[in-house]
Amino acid sequence: MRLRPYRKHEDDERLLELAQSEAQGCAPFGRSSFDVHVFARQRLAQDLTRTAGSDAETIMVAIADNNSELLKLTNATTLSPDAHAESPNTESHYPGPSAGSSINSRIVGFIALRIQEDRLSGRPIGYIQHLCIDSRFEHAYIHSALLAEAEIWAQRVGVFKLVLDVPASDERTISMYEHRGFTISTVSMELPCANPEVK
Repeated sequence: MRLRPYRKHEDDERLLELAQSEAQGCAPFGRSSFDVHVFARQRLAQDLTRTAGSDAETIMVAIADNNSELLKLTNATTLSPDAHAESPNTESHYPGPSAGSSINSRIVGFIALRIQEDRLSGRPIGYIQHLCIDSRFEHAYIHSALLAEAEIWAQRVGVFKLVLDVPASDERTISMYEHRGFTISTVSMELPCANPEVK
């Protein structure tokens, strides 16, 4: 597996597919799964339109170049992510796509990053807008490789920390990020005030 920069238009459909898949089973506030999937696609589509390939907003994709790499990724899903952690800029082999699949189907994950202002301090932070992994390989080391790339990007652009949002109820994901060195810094409180429209 290797990482490379996002290619506008060429990668769009596969990234939208992964973003929609990431929303699977998530239907908050009474919204249908269909509505959540559409929203996930629309939100990423807007981000892709904005991304110009500058360091201020960047997307890196994880690529499996052949079936052999896909098989390795499949076998790696039962192993610890850290056991395979390597520099994401190397051409080291992580897993890949099935026979007859398109070039874009070999994208097994991606991370989208942007610089924004910290709401409390006003300092620039690196915000992880999207981190999506093909569900077949969600336990593999793709996740660690993309986060390692995010840390390299953060150091290069000079932001003082990386930030992402995780649902408070998702203890498994919170634990995974804590294992990577992330800490809970702020808590968002909500008070429902109206019933949402349900189509």
